[in-house]
Amino acid sequence: MAAGSALASQHCLSIHLEAAIKAGANDDEILESVLIGSFMAMTRSQSVALRMFQDMHDSLEQKE
Repeated sequence: MAAGSALASQHCLSIHLEAAIKAGANDDEILESVLIGSFMAMTRSQSVALRMFQDMHDSLEQKE
């Protein structure tokens, strides 16, 4: 579920959410997995954006 959340894959999530419920996962366990995946995706996006910002900043400093 975490990977499905990180990739925003509705197909994966629908399959794994149903399987988790059948396996006895409670709401808190399911929500935790979904949130972990969401944070994984956010962190990846932030790291790419921050690296690009740093590269731009370094490039501008070299031109000065």
